[in-house]
Parts: sequence; structure tokens; C-alpha cells
Amino acid sequence: MLKMTTLAKACLPCRCKHLKCSGGEPCMRCQSEGDSCSYVASRRGYKGPRKRRPDTKDTPNDRRSHQESLDMLRVHSQPSASDSPSIPPMENEYDRDQCTKVSAFTDQENTSNYFNGVDNLGNLEPFTAFYSIFYPNHPFLLPRVPLMQMLERRHLPHLELAIQYIGSHYISAASSNEYSDALSSCLAQQGLPRDGFMVQSLLLFAMGLHLSAEVERSARYLESAITLALELGMHQLSFAQHNAGNSPMAVESWRRTWWELYIIDGLAASMNPSRLFRTWGVSSDVYLPCEDVSYFSEDIPTPRAITEYDDSAFLGTDMAFSSYTYLIDSIRCLGRVLAVNQTSRTKADGYSNHAAFDMADNSLMNWRLHLPTSKKEILDRHRHIDRLLFRAYMTINTATILLHRPWSELCFEAVQNIKTCVPDLKPVRTTRIPEYHTAKAQQAANHCTHLARLPSSTQSHSPFLACCMVMASMVHLSLWSFMVPDGEDTSIKEEIRLEIGVLKSLGELWPIAKMALGQVQSVAQEMLTSKRALSIHYWNSMTGNQILQNLIEEVDTLGPDSSEYVPFSNIPSLSNAVDVNSHHSSGPFTTTIEPGQYLHQT
Repeated sequence: MLKMTTLAKACLPCRCKHLKCSGGEPCMRCQSEGDSCSYVASRRGYKGPRKRRPDTKDTPNDRRSHQESLDMLRVHSQPSASDSPSIPPMENEYDRDQCTKVSAFTDQENTSNYFNGVDNLGNLEPFTAFYSIFYPNHPFLLPRVPLMQMLERRHLPHLELAIQYIGSHYISAASSNEYSDALSSCLAQQGLPRDGFMVQSLLLFAMGLHLSAEVERSARYLESAITLALELGMHQLSFAQHNAGNSPMAVESWRRTWWELYIIDGLAASMNPSRLFRTWGVSSDVYLPCEDVSYFSEDIPTPRAITEYDDSAFLGTDMAFSSYTYLIDSIRCLGRVLAVNQTSRTKADGYSNHAAFDMADNSLMNWRLHLPTSKKEILDRHRHIDRLLFRAYMTINTATILLHRPWSELCFEAVQNIKTCVPDLKPVRTTRIPEYHTAKAQQAANHCTHLARLPSSTQSHSPFLACCMVMASMVHLSLWSFMVPDGEDTSIKEEIRLEIGVLKSLGELWPIAKMALGQVQSVAQEMLTSKRALSIHYWNSMTGNQILQNLIEEVDTLGPDSSEYVPFSNIPSLSNAVDVNSHHSSGPFTTTIEPGQYLHQT
């Protein structure tokens, strides 16, 4: 009886084509067809994820399998001469042959098997990392299995590279720059079809470049994506039906692609002073996306129009829409805020903006008031986070800060060195009560840090959380700089510590978070140094008898029968306990005063 021989591994070209491999170097099939034969190192016996450290460089062995994946398979099919004209080249300094190379898919996990954090991924490929972490936060492409099936039939190297470019940021051994170079070369090639898949690739590349702190370059690709989408009519209802065949899932994907483009356009406009919210004024009749669970199961319900959403508040029912819908509406609210701030930059004062301001403020409040009961909590009964609802709350809080901060008491000069993710705003002179706007901005900043405290890995959230943390830190740092209420110094310092911690965690993956971290830390360090210097000067200027007299006067103001606690409010909080006798020895008074200490009347 003949004994069957099982090969330990197959080369990348054979795995990509789902063909049997002879196992040679090169294998017989690659040798006969002239393909480049290469192998990915086996991961059998892998003992679990290696802790990623930003200060640890990858060894050559760590990078080998990903480099082999990046040295992708040569695909011989080329676009036909009848294809639409290619997108105008944006960057053509790289080898155009890279466009014909695509990476093999080396694993077959189901799209529903999402991980709850980067630490659970292990040594995975960029394609898997994309669908495991990034995709649940931005689910506009087809789910993984249908997409892989579609890519076996269609030649879309730019989309595959775009997916791998995003996913490579989550893998320590992968080189995001090399994927970026290959993708930009691919997009610059002539003859690529100008279709919805090109819009998806451009959008993903723009998102990745922005998060990689290449903001201006990102803006160019985002502009190209918007221009192409409008040329194709993706903002019209008919596009999804005419370009999806008979697949309801494909129809839903095209709807989500348009709305994700709208969302990212709004976010980019809120963070980049040189950008306008271009799709804000585009009239669109595209139906609203459904819930993710329906999308992934291909059980697509009858879609709803955005006019139904706008009218639902007047119908007297607690009508619930999808989480994607509330995310879209949060961006519409953000658009109204951006319009107010844009007008403020062109006026000498803020008096003419009151009507527009009130409308924007109303829209932010209405978003919260009209959430159905099922959408008021981001964490469901199974302790799973609704990723789209998380992004919606993140957007609403950021928009609230952007609206109220210019009208508040918050000091702009104290945080002027924080520039990443921050639009060009200036204080607005107004007769309105600034304390109201200060309280609203602080409340929104506190809500931002509440999002970061949810029970989930920080790195599993949308990377745009970094920009939300920057806006919140600017509010808390401004408060801490000069107007901390009695007893709140420690509380605000902890909020700032949390924001720095989130930026530090996201900075291990995304350069924009790392850049923002350096700016926020620098401002915080400068404030801490100034506060310590001021406190030391204050204490050195007083004698022990003066301090004791101040305490006695505070107690006397309460009356002889009072048993209240008296805050030591007329002395600045110190970072360490202060021994009065360590500064002065005049008199027998000796005590140690802790920051924020309360003294009981005796």
C-alpha cells in the first residue's frame, strides 16, 4: 500500500491559488509557470502573543515572514483596455510593478471572531489584524469571507494593499511604510478602473495616513476619494443597486462606504484647519445602514431614509435606528458646529453667531435626548461594546468641546503648543455668561475620559479616539492652569493622567497619537513646574504664626457651635505634604498639611 505524504507547508503562490504544492524551492508549479516561489514561516507551536514594546526593535527573523508577505505574488491578469480612465497619478516615485503584487491570505478565521484587544492577536498577518481590530470600528467593506471570495474573482490589488496597510500598524514585525509605498505606487498606476472599490481604497489610505501623522498627504487622498465618489454618484440611491448585482450585502456595503466617507470627511475637517467639510453640503438620498448583526448575517432589513430618522421625534414612539445611523447624525451635529466656528473666525466678535450657535447647541442636546433606551448604554448586557455607538458618543463630546470652548473662560494661551488634532480656534467675545460654556466643555471632556474607562483594551477602539483625548486634555489642562475649584485639583490631575495614558497606549500603534502625547505631556510638565514654583514661593513668604492665624480666622467664621469641616482653601495645594517648621521656626506651631486636607473645628 502506498503511503500518502503530507507537506508541512505550501509556497505563497500555491496557497493564494488554492493549489497543491510540491514543496520544493522553487516548487514544480512555480518553476513551470515562472512565478517567484517563497514561503511564510510556520507558526505551529506558537506559545502566545509577544508583548509589544515601542522601544524594542524587531529582529530579522521576526520580520522575515512579513517581508515575504510584502514581496507579494505576481498576478498576471491586467485591466482591459476598455476599463475606465485611471485616477490621476498622485505619487509616482515608486516602482509601478509593485501594483501587480498582492499578499496571500494565510488564515481562514470567520469574520465574526473579533478579538477584544491587540494582546490576543498573536503573530497574525496584516489582513487578519485589520478584520480583527480595525474593521469592527469601521465596518464599511464587505465582511471578511465574502470579501476574500470576491477577491478571488476580481483583480483589486489596491484594495488588498489598503487593507494590509491599515492592518500592518497592529503588528510589530510588519513595516507600515513599505505597505504605504506599495499602495501609493499602485494607486498612481494608469489603467485602474475608477469604481467604488477605488473609493474604498482611497478612503482607507487617507485614514491610515492621517493616523500616521501625514495629515496633508491624507487630505489629498481623501479629496480624491470624495471627487471620485461624487463622479460615480455614490451619494445617490441608485448607485448601490446598480453596482451590487443581486447581493443585498453588497448593496449595504456601498451604502456604508458613502456614509463612512461622509463621516471621515467631517472628522478630518474638525481636526485639520486647512480643510472644509466638503460632503456637508452634498444632497444625498442614500439609505441608512442597518445594524452590524444584520449586515454580517446577510439578513438585511428594509432600509430607512434619513428623513424617517429626522421625523421620528414627532411620531410619539421610541423608534430605534441602527448604531451607524446615530454615528451619522453625530457627524451632522459636528457639521453645524464647524459652520459656527468657521463664521467666528471671519468675524470680529461673536454677536452675529448667536442664532447659529443656538441651533448647533440644540442639535447636540437633541442627539442625546432622543436616543432610544436601547442606545443609551454603549455596553450591552453581554458586556460587549457597541463600537459604532462608541464612535458616535466620541464625536458628540468632541463637537461639544469645539462649540463651547471658544465662548468659555478656558485659557487658550496655556495650551497653545498642542496642535495635533486641533482646529484653528480663537476665543469669542460675547455678552453671554462664559461660566455656562466652561461647564459644558468640562462636562464633555469628562465624558470623553469616561469612554476611555470602558472595560476594553484601549488599542481595540477606533484610533480616532486619540483626537478625542487631545480635545479633552486641552479642556482639563486649561482648567488646571488657573481656575481649579477647591478640592478638584487631584480629580482634574487624574483626568489628565488618564488622557496621557490613552495617548501613550495608542501611540504604540499610531504616530498621530504619539505626536499628540509629546505635546500634551510637554504642556502638563510646564504647568506642573510652574505650580510647584508658585507654591514654594507662597510658603517661603509666610511665617508659621501667619499660617496659624489664617487657620484660626477660618474657624472663627463658622461660629462657636459649628461642626463643619473647614477647607484649607486659602493655601495652594502642594504636590507633597508640607512641614511648616521646615520653613520657619518662630513659635511652637508644628503640623504637616496634606494637599486638599480638611481641618475639623475643635
